[in-house]
Amino acid sequence: MSDLAMFMNEVRADESLGNQLRNALENASVLERAEKFIALAKERGFQVSEVELFRFLEKREADKCDALPEDALANVVGGGGGIKDTSDKEWWEYGVEALDAVLKGLGHCFSGDSLVSTPSGTKAIRDVKPGDEVISVDQDGNQRVAKVTDVIEPYEMPIVEVTFSDGHKWNTTTTQWYYCGGDEYASVMDDQGKTALTLDGGKAGVRSVVETERNEPVYDFVVEGLNVMFVDGVAAEGFSLS
Repeated sequence: MSDLAMFMNEVRADESLGNQLRNALENASVLERAEKFIALAKERGFQVSEVELFRFLEKREADKCDALPEDALANVVGGGGGIKDTSDKEWWEYGVEALDAVLKGLGHCFSGDSLVSTPSGTKAIRDVKPGDEVISVDQDGNQRVAKVTDVIEPYEMPIVEVTFSDGHKWNTTTTQWYYCGGDEYASVMDDQGKTALTLDGGKAGVRSVVETERNEPVYDFVVEGLNVMFVDGVAAEGFSLS
C-alpha cells in the first residue's frame, strides 16, 4: 500500500488527525494547501510526493492506491472558498474538484510542441519520457546533462504566449516559472525584473505575456538535481507544486 493510501486511511480512522488536516487546509492559502498536506503526512511518518499527490488528484485513480477509498482524498478539502459548512455532512464527504483545480493551476506546464533541449538536439515536450536525458543547469550556472525522473500526464489548460527580451517564446500556462540562477526563480506573470538563463549562455527578461484564448493539453516533467530544463531556449523550472 502506498504512503498516500496509508495516510488517508489513518485520516479516516483518526478523528483528531482528520480535524487537524481540515484546519490546516482551511487556514492555508491556495498556494500552501499541497505543501500543508504533504508536511502533515510527513509528520505522521508518510512520505507523500508532490507528483503522487498531483497524479491522484488529476486522475482520481483510487483503484491504484490499494485500500484507498475511491473518494478518499475528497475527504480533505471543500470548495473554492475553503472547507464547506459541515453542519449537515461530515467534512470528508465533500468533493476533490476544488483542490484538483488548485493543483492544476500550480503545475507548471507547456504546450505539446514546445521544444526541450537534450544532448542530441531538441525534442517536443509531449515526447519526453522518464529516463530521457535533457540539458539542465547547476546553481553556478553551468550546463549539465540530467535525467528525467518523472513525467506528468497531460491535461488541458489555457495557453499564454510569453515573449522574452531576446526573442525566445514560450507557449505555457500562467503559473510557469523560469530559472534565474543560484536560488532564484521568477514567474512569467510576476517577473519582478528578474532575468532567465538562456541556452546560449545569456539572460533574458519577460517582454510580454499575451493570452491566446486557446485551451490545449499541457505537459511537464521532473528533472533530477536542480529540476531545471531548457524549453525553447530558456531555463524553466520543472514540475513542482510548491
